[in-house]
Amino acid sequence: GRHSLAELKQYGVVEGVAFGPPLIINGRPTIPEGSDGGWGYAPRTVIGQRANGEVIMMVIDGRSLSSLGVTLKDCQDILLELGVVNASNLDGGSSSTMYYNGKVINRPSDALGERAVPSVFLVMP
Repeated sequence: GRHSLAELKQYGVVEGVAFGPPLIINGRPTIPEGSDGGWGYAPRTVIGQRANGEVIMMVIDGRSLSSLGVTLKDCQDILLELGVVNASNLDGGSSSTMYYNGKVINRPSDALGERAVPSVFLVMP
């Protein structure tokens, strides 16, 4: 529902959504060198934020002949190169779909196309 900042503070809200695992916390990577993060290669959807507040959303295709996908460590490393200081993995696999101007702009791994999901991040002009 709609709540004011004061109401959210009163309720003790500390997160608006929950997801994971975290990839970068306060500029520090969470997945050590020599590890893939333990989840293997797959389509990924990740979100990160730079120190100046800019948000980066990234969807990487996978499970196909044209793209194997990436590991969580790969995502972490890409985001670090982009200057992200806080980042987390979102739902991946068949849920990894990115729309732009009303059209799917990636190749979802589900043979039937994009998958219905209960929540999304939506950016409006």
